[in-house]
Amino acid sequence: MEVLNFGPLCVDPEYQNIGIGGMLLETTIEDAREKCYKGIIIFGEPGYYPKHGFKTCDQFGITTKEGKNFDAFMGYEIVPNAFSEICGKYYESEVFEQLYPDKVEEYDKNFPYMEKLKLPGQCG
Repeated sequence: MEVLNFGPLCVDPEYQNIGIGGMLLETTIEDAREKCYKGIIIFGEPGYYPKHGFKTCDQFGITTKEGKNFDAFMGYEIVPNAFSEICGKYYESEVFEQLYPDKVEEYDKNFPYMEKLKLPGQCG
């Protein structure tokens, strides 16, 4: 089954807690519904996404390609019970498998410098 994946969903701290993130998420889900996706799988903040209906993928019988599960690995059924039709491993698009760290770093130089942070719930 093909599912949608997105992220990260970010809102500048100055504008957090006023509903912008929720509106972005609702719009994303509605766009996915209109494009006939049955579900969404993300690696996201466990303290945020469950408030919007996301559940850990172990509740759907879905693991990473390595057979793992953790709190930040979550799914959302756009079509009710869509994930009950499947059980198995989630594989990201091949484009994510073909990333070269040196090329990613070079690409990142096109943007203003920001300190890279490792936050709770973040993968990798």
